Amino acid sequence: MPSKQCRVSVTDSSGIEHTVTVEADSVYLAAARGLAELRRHGWVDEIPEGLNCLRVVVAESREVTHNVTVKRLQQWAMGPAEPG
Repeated sequence: MPSKQCRVSVTDSSGIEHTVTVEADSVYLAAARGLAELRRHGWVDEIPEGLNCLRVVVAESREVTHNVTVKRLQQWAMGPAEPG
């Protein structure tokens, strides 16, 4: 899938919503890049993990919105579980 511009939004621990634009070729990659960029920014308070939701809006002729929890993003980043 070709890279697309995506807006990633999340609410920090102070209740303020922050949005950043990133390029990505999947919802999870957009969420990971957006979260990393927001965490580097000095104006963003702590971003709670777990069930806090990241909103990913894919900028196309018709916008498509995806919601991913931070917990699910962390599972995706860990990759498939190895058989025990």
